[in-house]
Amino acid sequence: MKLLRKLRNIIIGNINNLFGLNKEISNSRMLICDKCEHEIILFKIGKICNKCGCILKAKTTIENEHCKLNKW
Repeated sequence: MKLLRKLRNIIIGNINNLFGLNKEISNSRMLICDKCEHEIILFKIGKICNKCGCILKAKTTIENEHCKLNKW
């Protein structure tokens, strides 16, 4: 079930990002991620968390998601 939830959130996060949904939530979370030492930038993909491996622009748009390091 955990894998299905993760796959579901990946899909939802990418849809949210594509259509600009939940921008308020994403913007405040991205401000935190931008200051984090675990944020890396991968060419053509964007900002990635090197702790969880998620694409931050997608993950930060999901209301029920959280930072693995409990920063948001």
